[in-house]
Amino acid sequence: MGHRHIVTNIDLTPQGEVEYHFVGEWKYEIPLFFFPLFCIPVQSKELKDYSLKPSYLLYFRMKEVMPLFEQFHQWIQSNIDILVPKEHQPNYFESYNKQIYYFNNLEGDSLVLDGSDVYNMTGSNHKTLAKEYLATLEGLAAEFKELLNSNASVEQFNHSDIASYFFPFSTFQEYLNNDNANYGWDWLEVAFEKNYDFEHFEENELWGIRKLHGEVILPPLYEGIGEFEESGLAYIILNDKCGLIDKQGNIILDPVWDYVSTTSVTYLQGETDKADDYQTIITCSLKKDNKYALYNLTEQAYITDFIYDEIELLKDDYYNVLQGDLYAVFNYKGEECIPFTSTAPFEYYYHYFCGKQGEKNIMHSNEYGFIGNFDYSDISDIGTGNCLLVPSANGPKLKKIIDAQGELVLDNVKMAEGLTDKCIKVITDQGMTIYDIELKKNLIDYVKGRIEKYILMDINLQIGQVYISSGKKKGVFDCINRLWAIPLQVATELKVLGEEAYAIKNNLWNITPIGQTTPVIEDCNYIALHPLNYEPQVIVVYKDKKVYQYQDNVLNVLPHTQLIALATRMHYNQEGEIGLFKPYFMEQTKLMSIGDYLSLEPFYIRRIKDYYLENDFTGAYEQLLSFAEQLNDDELLNELAYRHLTEEEYFDYPKAMKLFLMASNLGNHYAATNIGYMYFEALGVSYNSEEGLKYYILGAERGNNQAKMNLAALYYEGAQGVEANYKEALKYFLPLEKVWDFYVTQYIADCYFLLGEYKKAMKYIKKDIKEEDHLGSFLMGKCYNLGYEVKQDTAKAIEYFEQAVQKGYTRAVTDLLYIYAYDETHKDSEKLAYYLEMAKEHNIYIPDELQQKGFLKNLLGKWFK
Repeated sequence: MGHRHIVTNIDLTPQGEVEYHFVGEWKYEIPLFFFPLFCIPVQSKELKDYSLKPSYLLYFRMKEVMPLFEQFHQWIQSNIDILVPKEHQPNYFESYNKQIYYFNNLEGDSLVLDGSDVYNMTGSNHKTLAKEYLATLEGLAAEFKELLNSNASVEQFNHSDIASYFFPFSTFQEYLNNDNANYGWDWLEVAFEKNYDFEHFEENELWGIRKLHGEVILPPLYEGIGEFEESGLAYIILNDKCGLIDKQGNIILDPVWDYVSTTSVTYLQGETDKADDYQTIITCSLKKDNKYALYNLTEQAYITDFIYDEIELLKDDYYNVLQGDLYAVFNYKGEECIPFTSTAPFEYYYHYFCGKQGEKNIMHSNEYGFIGNFDYSDISDIGTGNCLLVPSANGPKLKKIIDAQGELVLDNVKMAEGLTDKCIKVITDQGMTIYDIELKKNLIDYVKGRIEKYILMDINLQIGQVYISSGKKKGVFDCINRLWAIPLQVATELKVLGEEAYAIKNNLWNITPIGQTTPVIEDCNYIALHPLNYEPQVIVVYKDKKVYQYQDNVLNVLPHTQLIALATRMHYNQEGEIGLFKPYFMEQTKLMSIGDYLSLEPFYIRRIKDYYLENDFTGAYEQLLSFAEQLNDDELLNELAYRHLTEEEYFDYPKAMKLFLMASNLGNHYAATNIGYMYFEALGVSYNSEEGLKYYILGAERGNNQAKMNLAALYYEGAQGVEANYKEALKYFLPLEKVWDFYVTQYIADCYFLLGEYKKAMKYIKKDIKEEDHLGSFLMGKCYNLGYEVKQDTAKAIEYFEQAVQKGYTRAVTDLLYIYAYDETHKDSEKLAYYLEMAKEHNIYIPDELQQKGFLKNLLGKWFK
């Protein structure tokens, strides 16, 4: 089995995680389908809040990142005709809808990733590896969000670091249409629950079936209902008798049988080779009067008579059949494939039928022939040519390799592992070698060391190649072409550079044609492979303080366009490469021109901009910024416009507006928001609330949170040309709840309160009091004073109003004035005088009557001033 990531769903609580729910296990990496769910990690400093310590386990806030998961699929859907063939699009949408339902209904709010099985591939500390892996995921997450927010093209996606990481040898189209993934659904554990589209429900101790959203398919009529199987059928029990129903609730087999077995589905190819030209045969076994028969559900006909003591599905097309004390294997046609020879039910192990004769194990091939007596625990599947590794008769520690017919392939081996469909790694007393089962011979001499088909990515093994080391010697053997790609030789490091050349390091690197040992390029400082701009793989060579491209046995200085693309790959710590690259690139930036950037794929423009800023390449960034209009890049246009809007040295509002408009027309959400701001602030243009709202709304639709906040504030407070509208304010406040939680809670509470939705308001009032108490105490005072969602209690209202004043919310003074002046139970001249002074000091509204001297003198007595 390949090295796996194991993912579970949990609820993070201060008491520690509880109730793990298995989600799936994926080889080597998280599938890109689910990567959005791993974009908000729980940092190590936060773990103590949940009674956890940093370890090899990584935690991610799944519930918070579901909008990003949906955004990713919205991007897929906006490019659906490019990414998914029309005939498969219904399958994609079905899979997506199931995933949305599944993830939204998981009980826990977080995911736990256990990569320890992958970390076992190296000897390093698991906790350290997990930390490094998390850093990699965070870097990829930043690019992933950037791609989605910029509405990148499919081509840009295919040339991103995301592509290099998740599908280095193919395109996103190929990755997305992976037959084994079913658009992600089959990579979830739940996909194997055959009835996932349905749920069973109980009423009055009887069972029925309904769809996930409530539509009843089958009323609660039965004492029991089974899970739907591959055949689309499930058993039912009525009056202790069994039958079968389909997913529409139709009875396929009346419930009159003592027992109905698991159904078998057999697919028979039709007269053509077309994938959809096949016949489906569904069979099962039935029991009556203590005897069993095979039954063809498709043709509604008996395959055998009721003459057997037991018939149970073994696998796929095969049944275990008991007659007397012995078991046989029958196929779906009722034909006897393996005679009545086993004293226990047959099991299917790898490609073999395994039974018992007393204490002795018996094995039959998948062609039904007897091939030997072996214990299951002594059998290993090699993974090549249906071969098995089984005990040898020549010694307790020795094994032999047999084929699917039980014929001997090799004897006297210690261990064996499949490398390709024809080649096996074999370990004997002499060492290890590669055995070709087609040629029936060893392809290399025995070595004392390692032969591995999974090795560090940096070696760049091609399909069918294996890494070999023996002492200080290293090499790569091509099992498909049956030759040495890199001959075994002394080396500290090596890399395959494609089909034509390889690189060997002994102090310095040399480049040599495949199959040869004499180098054509010598004394290189570093060699790397990178997908650059439109080229899927470029061999980059560092030599003599320059950067070259190696092609056709020649070194050519890497063109500036490719050099810029290479710079964007320097965000991560390539071992030894960054130190060689940076000084050379810094010099070359002085020689770059607009032409070098115009040749770049647009996605790289944004990446190189970030690289310049991260590395303080001020001159190069300024030059790139000056090319903004010629490059027609929305991020550069927005940044240049922002400079003209905000920096005194560059103030030029008309220029800023022109550039913002260009950037907005290219889809930039910051630019749209900034245009709205300029209209509302009358910067270089006349105040225009209609245009301002238009661009704020555009920015918000594109996902800009500041635009949402500006809109929310405008509708909350009102402005010239914009009437206060609390429903509209809520429309924009609510999506910001998880972004600016502590800040917007008060406004959400107030909007609900002002709309008279006091129950909803109370949820946010309590939240605000608990977190920041901006407005919460004041609103809670209102609720107690007026009896909204709580029992009316003026004393508690006073408590909350005074708390609000202490927190700095002086508007609550007005409510205290009314209580202390007019409430018969709580009148208080001293406090009334105190809050009147505070109201005057802070220019707070005072009722007219409380401003009349005569009235006040009578009311305040000695406290009157």
